[in-house]
Amino acid sequence: MRWPNWPEVRPLVPALSTLILIGLAPHISGEPRFVQAGLLFLSFQGLLCDRRAGEHPPRSSYVLVVAGLLLVPGMPYYFSDDALRHAFDGSQLLRGNDVYRFAPLELGASPGLPLPNHAQLATIYLPFTQIQAVLGALFSERYGYSIVYATLCVLLIVGTTRRLSPGGAIGSFRGVLLAPAFWLMASGRHADLQGALIVTWLLAGWLRKSQPAKSVCALEGLLCAALVGIKPEGAIWCAGLLGLHMRKWKANPGGSTTAVCHLLGLAYGLAIQSVFALFVMFPRMESVSSFLDTARLFADWFVAYNPIIGLLEGADIDSRPEMMHGYRLGILAVVVIAFLCVPVALRFGRVARGIQRSDWWLMLLIGALAFSVFARGSWNPWYFAWFFPLGLLAPSRVARVASHALPLFYLPVADLRAGGDWDMRLFYVSIASYFFAWILLTAWRRRGSVRAWKREGRSASEK
Repeated sequence: MRWPNWPEVRPLVPALSTLILIGLAPHISGEPRFVQAGLLFLSFQGLLCDRRAGEHPPRSSYVLVVAGLLLVPGMPYYFSDDALRHAFDGSQLLRGNDVYRFAPLELGASPGLPLPNHAQLATIYLPFTQIQAVLGALFSERYGYSIVYATLCVLLIVGTTRRLSPGGAIGSFRGVLLAPAFWLMASGRHADLQGALIVTWLLAGWLRKSQPAKSVCALEGLLCAALVGIKPEGAIWCAGLLGLHMRKWKANPGGSTTAVCHLLGLAYGLAIQSVFALFVMFPRMESVSSFLDTARLFADWFVAYNPIIGLLEGADIDSRPEMMHGYRLGILAVVVIAFLCVPVALRFGRVARGIQRSDWWLMLLIGALAFSVFARGSWNPWYFAWFFPLGLLAPSRVARVASHALPLFYLPVADLRAGGDWDMRLFYVSIASYFFAWILLTAWRRRGSVRAWKREGRSASEK
């Protein structure tokens, strides 16, 4: 029996450290500084060790990933308790109650299940997430959704691994699975992470040169429809993936048959979610109007992590909706200018994994995702999971370093769990320090590279 050496174990350390912190955090919740120190360690560890990010994690890392996901149903609701809302919704929908018209406080708590956060507000989740919630509530009100969530994540990861060919793409995928941000999001059972895994599975199939079987094409269409039922970012990815597949269908013989199977699966998936929404989620038209009102309330009044909104709130603006409207127009203007003027700066056009310089759709996709995420008043960390699949198409060190900063978004949670207020000061200071340290570290490494290059040049000339 051969014991693994340090280079083989090193890529697993961030994931193992995060799992340990997730398990310990509830037991030391009275001392938030210890939890915050752990989060700072996770982020700056990723920054300092990113120089070796090109190394591919070992295949044995999948054992850790699958084992960790199987533990998700038992993970505490510390860093995020959104899954309690899913469990509550599934339990109430199974009883025939209207969770879009009535808040949890009005419906009352289910036995053995605490009230979710923002219990004074009705829910706003879309069909695919609610279907999982109802399926989970059939066998366990508290753990059912978590079990369904973890099972689907494991199936998607196994399927993606089988679809990806050896090379840079599989290394990028393993790197995402071992990142601390992945496990912090998984502990919250966020549908955004699940959507990112669905997109990755679909992209892995698109990267294959061979045409899939008809049944697989129909499954691709079905999962593409599932993206629409998760979040607006999922609908953006669905449109982008359809554009990708259309180009592949035109270039390959027999593409018309593949296209029909894919579109049939897409139509079938949308039909299932529509029927579920019509008869289970929104049994009355009042439910739809209540859903839209609650969604507008969340969009205009809930603010977190967004420094721009914090500055605007300090200005003399009486109408919050008008302020948010102006803010979104500003974000849209920035995205459009970036799309028109600086596409080369994003450095996505030079990647050779099936993407050509002339492909404008990738820039448009990134711009649409950026607008959808940054136009919100709250920049919750799990929203950024929708950018993870781009690593298969265009791996970027800048994107990797930015993803290492995501654990810092959970710093205010530690104070909140200790009974304090939602204080963003430590988060802003930590984010600024993180990127300042990255700039200094990059400059120091480049200076060392230049010196090494000069030494090599002098030694070569002396010879």
